[in-house]
Amino acid sequence: MKVGPLERAMIPTGLAVAIPEGHAGLVLPRSGLASKQGLTLANAPGLIDEGYRGEITIAVVNLDPTTPVGISSGDRIAQLVIVPITAVQPEWSDEVPPSERGEGGFGSSGV
Repeated sequence: MKVGPLERAMIPTGLAVAIPEGHAGLVLPRSGLASKQGLTLANAPGLIDEGYRGEITIAVVNLDPTTPVGISSGDRIAQLVIVPITAVQPEWSDEVPPSERGEGGFGSSGV
């Protein structure tokens, strides 16, 4: 399969998983593909919840403006990380507690 320049595609993996209760699967891009060929995930990270049992399909996008990216069976195009999910109960409030960072937005942490 080829993903053309600036094109999106859905790539079937032929794999299904059973995510343990209280966990989620995060489908992440592979940095080498993104930096060398421009292939990354269209919805990074992709989220697989614990109840899903179907085939994992990877939504990719080729960010290279001129070169198609070839994908063959068995190619490693994404990676799956299983993470614990903490159950929380949101509470409505008229104000949020202060923090050291405060309301600083993008770039305000110095990183």
